[in-house]
Amino acid sequence: MNKPYTFLEIDLGAIRANVLEIQKRIYPRVMAVVKSNAYGHGAVEVVKALNDLVVGFMVDNVSEALEIKEVAQKPILVMLAASEADIKILAQNDIAFVLFDFYQLLYIKQVSQKLGQKVKVHLKIDTGMNRLGFKQNDWPKSKSELKNYASFLEIVGVFSHFSDANNQEFSKQQQKIMAEALDYFGLQNCLSHFSASLASLNFSNSNCGALRPGALVYGYSANNKATWLKPTLSLKTKIVQLKWVKPGEAVGYELFFKPKQKTLIGIMPIGYKDNFSRRFSFVKTKVIINGKLYPVVGRVCMRFSFIDVTPLADKITVGQEVVLLGRENKVKIDAYDWAEKLGTSFYEVLATFPRDLPRVYKPSRITE
Repeated sequence: MNKPYTFLEIDLGAIRANVLEIQKRIYPRVMAVVKSNAYGHGAVEVVKALNDLVVGFMVDNVSEALEIKEVAQKPILVMLAASEADIKILAQNDIAFVLFDFYQLLYIKQVSQKLGQKVKVHLKIDTGMNRLGFKQNDWPKSKSELKNYASFLEIVGVFSHFSDANNQEFSKQQQKIMAEALDYFGLQNCLSHFSASLASLNFSNSNCGALRPGALVYGYSANNKATWLKPTLSLKTKIVQLKWVKPGEAVGYELFFKPKQKTLIGIMPIGYKDNFSRRFSFVKTKVIINGKLYPVVGRVCMRFSFIDVTPLADKITVGQEVVLLGRENKVKIDAYDWAEKLGTSFYEVLATFPRDLPRVYKPSRITE
């Protein structure tokens, strides 16, 4: 099969290898976070590759849950279901969701009565992040309401989230609150999960029911210290036209680039619609060809970009593969590099690859 002009190459074997290393080095029970299309990697294929390794999958919303439902062989947890319609769909498909506020209880009751079944939830405890969840001063009311609605719901999990896993003092306080919550609500025997990727690396996880890693699964960590991780994603394109530009001639929109000498320009069919940011026009961005770096020039367009390939004039041809993210020989460009140039995080880099960008998957077979 011919590869697309521009595509993400996903190494499913590396994803499996990362999960196996997480289990060996940190904790054996893993709930893989596959939200935001598995951090851009493609949730369906990632779920298929990890079914036999994990205890469950976590997604953002109902549509993501339904997308993986037919291939997921382990329980799915939905982060946000805040309407009766969403809760009904999830209950009909035996999918759990996060219970974080009192108003959801009425929807749960209505759905339970209509379907004649209990609705599965994971109780979210706000231990200090002040995002979703029940704060400590809500606990008396929460406990009372959960008792009142006990015939309509089944609590199958309880969890929280660290605000800053690099802040040991605050994180210890959050852990203390979580332990108090488990005792207060009598949920010690329920599946509990607290640590996402960075917390998994920083804290002991011996007393949790499962880890909840996202970034680690895909080869990244917030402190960039997990050197044992394997890269899982590359972004590649190919040159579709080569042309010589005279000194002083303009290349691209707004006459932005005018070479001072005769220059060979390679035109790539990738632009900011593909998550190759327009800001790369201004920050000395480079790409990899045959293990060497070449500069992006001109303005990045919606669908096209330009590179200076003058040093390759005697050997480059149309169709030459170009690596924008990834590794070739000993040269690499990764999401950390992009994030630094763009003033953002690698999370945003990975999560914003569009769904219509083709993905090519390398097999998941690895030596285990």
